[in-house]
Amino acid sequence: MLWVSLFIMVLYFPTIFFDFSLDDFLVTEPVDGKIQTLSDAFGLWTQRFNKVDYRPVSMFSFGLEYLILGKLHPGVSHFVNVLLWIAVVWSGYQLLQQITENKQPKTVFWTVLLFSCLPINVEMVASIKSRDNLFSLLFTFWSLRLLILPLKKENLLKHAGGLTLYFLALVAKLDAAGLVIFTPIYHLIATSPIFNVKKLARSALFLYILFMITFHLRMNVLYNFIATGDFTTDIGKVTFTENPAAIFNHSIDKLAAALYTNIIYLQKILIPFDLRYYYGFKYYEFPAFISLTILSASVFHFLAIGVLGWAIVNKKKAISVGILGYICFIAYALNLAAPMAGVVADRYAAQSTIWMMLLVSSLLMMIPQKKISVALLTMLLVFFSCVSAYRVTAWKDGITLIERDAPHLEKSYEGMRIAASVYKTESDSAKDETLKKAYLQKALHCAQKANEIYPQNTLMNSYEGSYWFELGNYEKAIEKFRDALAVDSNKINTLTFLGDVFYTSRQPDSSLFYYQKAFAINKNNPVLINNISTVYYESGQKQAALQFNLNLIEKDSTTGAAWENLGYYYLAEKDSAMAIQHFKKAIQYGLSPTAIPVFIK
Repeated sequence: MLWVSLFIMVLYFPTIFFDFSLDDFLVTEPVDGKIQTLSDAFGLWTQRFNKVDYRPVSMFSFGLEYLILGKLHPGVSHFVNVLLWIAVVWSGYQLLQQITENKQPKTVFWTVLLFSCLPINVEMVASIKSRDNLFSLLFTFWSLRLLILPLKKENLLKHAGGLTLYFLALVAKLDAAGLVIFTPIYHLIATSPIFNVKKLARSALFLYILFMITFHLRMNVLYNFIATGDFTTDIGKVTFTENPAAIFNHSIDKLAAALYTNIIYLQKILIPFDLRYYYGFKYYEFPAFISLTILSASVFHFLAIGVLGWAIVNKKKAISVGILGYICFIAYALNLAAPMAGVVADRYAAQSTIWMMLLVSSLLMMIPQKKISVALLTMLLVFFSCVSAYRVTAWKDGITLIERDAPHLEKSYEGMRIAASVYKTESDSAKDETLKKAYLQKALHCAQKANEIYPQNTLMNSYEGSYWFELGNYEKAIEKFRDALAVDSNKINTLTFLGDVFYTSRQPDSSLFYYQKAFAINKNNPVLINNISTVYYESGQKQAALQFNLNLIEKDSTTGAAWENLGYYYLAEKDSAMAIQHFKKAIQYGLSPTAIPVFIK
């Protein structure tokens, strides 16, 4: 296993020099500047993850990193991920040795070697944010080592430890839930006879205990004890998951979706030429239940169940456990219990991959000519390693990943939304004007592709409008902002942007119209207060500017923006004394003294 560890280090060593990448802000923002003491780090156990989930184990690890180093260093975070991956592979090796009773060391060795370099697992290791998957997998393996021990009195304490580890696996990430099905069935098939009343009763009890832990964690801890977040979205009619399974009402549709989803995962595990940061149902469209695709998938799954039965009867334990483990742990990712984000997601397959590699290794090791077995396994290892090494380079940073994958995701709304956001961030940070404009044009292209898929959305129409605005095409900017307002007429940001476009294009009446519409929704917005006052004054309506601010102060004397505007008004009117008097009031109600254009003692 030392050689396997060195192999992992060589494969993932480049990540130590990588920057933060896609979605890493989900773990950096909750800790950046907020973790000053150990108590602050433990406080992460009471917070939701990305508003909608609960993954405190990895967040606590990031909190400790921040506390020790004073900031999150991407190189350190990547290195921790690599060390965790080595620990996962070692734990998987020990688990499989235990399952096979140390009777198939070569099969187990090839299994963990293939598992360690499987391309579909690259995201889990190379993405800092995906540390939650690593912890979940690690605790799952540790839990299983205790839970699969024979159901005897002397093992009760170990089983209790296994249940505790299972709880940690779940709060690391919920995709450890496959253990609920795997453990009781394993206890049935591991020893003979299978159909024994006591074994059935004990397995049923195990199933009940594991299910109740999972259910109560989800329903009580997440929804009752952990504060809920703001679930509002600007995406309009587009679902968060971009997955049609989210609106399937019939079991037959969900079953068809699950069968098809599993075929996609199998292709990504065994023939990994199409790995992306996101997919979406326009990338993978579910076929109808009555179709050749679903018929073929059904036949394949029936054959797999038949092979499982044959392996159990003929005591081919590695094969039967490989099939069982894959089915149990991939079930969570098949759009049955909950729709996946993007139809499929590479990281959700992680729990199932070691079992698939156990099945592949076991089948190839059954070839009578061992040289052929070794040759095929070696070819598979080289193939997986080369694909993984190439895929690792995609995760260097956000822009590298987007440049690699985005051209293949133009049928995915969410894929294009993510790409547009990354390109815009790169444009904002670029120093070179040519590069800045090039990234902005790429962001515009992605926004346009997203709007082709879902024209009726506020978010990407607003994005596209803002990109046109920055590129100086005011006519197109106005068109897209109005498209966004046609979906939701009460979006303050969109109304404000429209006001900005008309202001910049020297159309004060239209500018004032949209600023005032936004102001009617939020009368405490200082930006809108400043904008309205500025338009009034610059368009020659000085009395209106004066009266607008005086009215605000009359209603609420602590309105700092109104005092600030009056300061500028009197400064423009060359009444410095009155200007200073009003600027002092603005400072009193929150304005920074450094923002004042005149010296105030």
